[in-house]
Amino acid sequence: MKNSETDHRSGLDRFVYYFLTVLIPAGIIIDALLPWIMRYLVDGAQTMADQQYRLLVLPIMAAGIFAIMILWELHRIMKTVVSGNCFIPDNVERLHHLGVYALIIFVIVLLRCLIFPTLTAITITAVFLIAGLFSFVLERVFRQAVSYKEDDDLTI
Repeated sequence: MKNSETDHRSGLDRFVYYFLTVLIPAGIIIDALLPWIMRYLVDGAQTMADQQYRLLVLPIMAAGIFAIMILWELHRIMKTVVSGNCFIPDNVERLHHLGVYALIIFVIVLLRCLIFPTLTAITITAVFLIAGLFSFVLERVFRQAVSYKEDDDLTI
């Protein structure tokens, strides 16, 4: 018999899973339209030279691609959470991918800060550095949990 805490948690799990399902195509559309969107969102972008504008937009688009890849990996992890079987070797690998993608975004945005330094970009670099490092820590935790689960499954 399920208790209300389990029902609440599984409802949250499903919400996050479906939210990620919506975010992935939305992120793809936004990233694809970014060159046109940025012309209207950034002050002075309409008068920038093409080369300078590309230096502004291309790093953001590249970071956007890796952000979408992060969403995809999170979606795959949440699918296993919803199914009730999240401590699997595939999720250990997915957490590793999350860490790598986050650190790639960190480097991209950090390099962009050399050209267009903003407080927002500096904050984003810190967030993705922490997210990348935390993903590697979670990878180790999940690896250990998978090992414990496999040992437990072998116990008769």
